[in-house]
Amino acid sequence: MQNNILFKLNKTFIVIFFILYSLSTFTADETIYLDQPRQSKAGTMPACTGLLQKESRGKVSLRDVNKSWPKFKLQAKDYDQLTKFSDLSKCIASVELYKGRYDESHITNLMLGNLMPGMPSEFAMMLLGPPSQSSMSSYMDPNTGQPKTFTFFIWNNKQKRNLLGSALTIAGAATGMSAAAGSIVATQAASIATTAAAAAYSLEGLKSARVVTIQVDERNRIQTFSSN
Repeated sequence: MQNNILFKLNKTFIVIFFILYSLSTFTADETIYLDQPRQSKAGTMPACTGLLQKESRGKVSLRDVNKSWPKFKLQAKDYDQLTKFSDLSKCIASVELYKGRYDESHITNLMLGNLMPGMPSEFAMMLLGPPSQSSMSSYMDPNTGQPKTFTFFIWNNKQKRNLLGSALTIAGAATGMSAAAGSIVATQAASIATTAAAAAYSLEGLKSARVVTIQVDERNRIQTFSSN
């Protein structure tokens, strides 16, 4: 009788140990940031996109924290040679492409999963994934008399995720540019942000949108958001 009780207690302790071990392993995952962009079939994942890593059989599998980009694998020896950061600010500061295009408020909001006007367009792609479509347009600036160029990046949300922490899920081809342009006009009154002084906008509000459009200027800085 006593042996049975001891056996059951030991079995219980073993189960508890493995549960605690699994939890500690899960929570020990750290977000890492690579100072180089990553090319994939879906597009170019910007440098310093937050990644989670998983090692197995001499390979390292990497996936962005929002599951907005395709995961990819590297040989462990190749992965070891990459420059990695555990701090987002330090990673972004090391990338020449980002210099002079952001401030500390942008970093703070990016870490919170927010987008705001003035941010580099790459920050939106870190969270939203590859845009379904983009279009460039120009107009004559009446203030300067010079042509001005701007670009629309469009995300088409055909699948919705309920996973905690996931951003907008992108799938399939975008609607035609005429339809996208129509949605921009139709949602001007509901524009999320229209000036560089506007407050940060949380991605949580984009999960229910069918189409999300971001307008950027010549320096690829976010100017406006629209959703439909």
